[in-house]
Amino acid sequence: TDEVLMIATFYDGPMIPQRDYSAIVLINPAEGGRTMELSATVFPDRPRRVSLVDDEGRPVVGARMSEPSGISRGGEVVLRTSIFSIPGLHPDRPRRFRIVQEDRKLIGLLAIRGSDEAPCTVRMRPWGTLTGRIVDHRGRPIVGKVGIYGPLELRDASGAGAQIDSEGRFRIDRLVPGLSYEVRLTDQEFALLSGRVLSDVKVAPGRVRDLGDLRIPESRHKPFR
Repeated sequence: TDEVLMIATFYDGPMIPQRDYSAIVLINPAEGGRTMELSATVFPDRPRRVSLVDDEGRPVVGARMSEPSGISRGGEVVLRTSIFSIPGLHPDRPRRFRIVQEDRKLIGLLAIRGSDEAPCTVRMRPWGTLTGRIVDHRGRPIVGKVGIYGPLELRDASGAGAQIDSEGRFRIDRLVPGLSYEVRLTDQEFALLSGRVLSDVKVAPGRVRDLGDLRIPESRHKPFR
């Protein structure tokens, strides 16, 4: 097994996720101090087996899995089989993945950690869709972007967004059925315009939910700086 010792200092540069390390030892050495002896405990890697199934228990193949919160990992992985393993899991730090099967319009979320060796199953369900129209206090369309955000602990993996057209309308696909979302409004540069427009929004599997006209009070459709 290759062993790598990395000594990192805090600096104004790229962030390195903690999960990219097997162990972390924090130190604050005094200037001119003595040599320090450090130790860390690492554990054998135990990849977790994951299975993807649809509502009827049939295998789901050809999905794409991404880890939106992964700063250094990023990208998508094409899952050519319905059963696969995820290595490099830490027992105390969960990782969250978004899994989408485009052809069948299926979606699932996976939160997994290394503290449990048992295989896990992700139920892939038909994604939901939200539509609506953003207008100001006089009923005029507001042009910008709409962001949909899931629960805080899953926010990176469950968020979505869409452009608002000239009539104020938007459509957002690939939403997880049953998950509680918040609707927020931003401008073209993603500056927050209205904060929370609507909360506790849920979609049914494979259904399109129309929110109708979402009216923004006059005091709340100016950028917050």
